Amino acid sequence: MFLTHIGRSEKVFIMKRLLIILILTLNFQSWTKADDVSDFEIEGISIGDSLLDYFSEEEINNFTIDYYPKSKKFFVRDSNSSKFKVYDGMQFALKKNNYKIYGLSGALYFENLDHCLSHKESVEKQVSDIFKDLKKFSTEGIHYGDPSGKSYHYQTQYTFAKGGVIAVECVDWSDKMKDINNWWDHFSITIYSKEYEKFVRNEGY
Repeated sequence: MFLTHIGRSEKVFIMKRLLIILILTLNFQSWTKADDVSDFEIEGISIGDSLLDYFSEEEINNFTIDYYPKSKKFFVRDSNSSKFKVYDGMQFALKKNNYKIYGLSGALYFENLDHCLSHKESVEKQVSDIFKDLKKFSTEGIHYGDPSGKSYHYQTQYTFAKGGVIAVECVDWSDKMKDINNWWDHFSITIYSKEYEKFVRNEGY
């Protein structure tokens, strides 16, 4: 699932949160003219880029790999690379024998759900204030990844007229899921291309 946990102190979490807000604020002015999901960046990486522009093939092959249960058209590479300046880890959606990026996510781990939800709210506000034409949809409830029904997600999606989506989310895993899978609670911001969004919604599960 999403990224292996790296230990982080509360002080580091707060510093990273402030850095994310600063980066978002500095970049939103240029984003006001954007109308395509590929105009966005996470850690300087965009939809449509080649992952080889940022990592060597050897580095990429050492990333964790996850496949979808119903189709292997796309797969996901997880990384906790020290190259990341803002996030604790990232995911990249790729196709076989193709390093083009169709989706990417950045995750920031936290130890307190209220802190995550507060950060999520601040990011949502900035996105909503700038991109008034994007369709917004929020949902919260039991996370599908936990059969026990004791894990929860809190997500807001912004969809583009041309296709593609930005999702801002907090995930609160149950203690059992953390123990079994070494999964940790996190904030994430995710970008999907139109093609990858369609795949995830209709083919992957």
